[in-house]
Amino acid sequence: MEYQIEDEIIETDDSWDCEFEPDEVDQVPALKALEIDADLCEVVKILKSDDGRFFAAWEERHPELGTFDEYFPSAGYSSRPEVAKRTPARLKKWRELERRMPSMYYSEQISRQDAYAIIAWFWLPKEFHAEAGL
Repeated sequence: MEYQIEDEIIETDDSWDCEFEPDEVDQVPALKALEIDADLCEVVKILKSDDGRFFAAWEERHPELGTFDEYFPSAGYSSRPEVAKRTPARLKKWRELERRMPSMYYSEQISRQDAYAIIAWFWLPKEFHAEAGL
């Protein structure tokens, strides 16, 4: 897969998505160093280029857009009749809002150690973090 990283297009073999809660960003030193706005971002991709370099890539939604779940709250969480349904008209309006308030994309080259530390933080059970040096 190809990714645009600054002025360079890189080819990658591997891509790992790390989903996190906003409070977890400050707990992972390698993520904290990237200055990710955890309120606007939910997923960081760790990429390994064909030449062996590692990158973190993430998307931060427009601060005024809100989340998809806020726009379409789940009916299972509310008994209110005014809960928004995913009608074709509302989905069209959501796509229009996304077009008008696009997400910003970020990427940064990171060390191999930071890449594996981020992956280990999210993929290893929490009880193994200290043993893994996280």
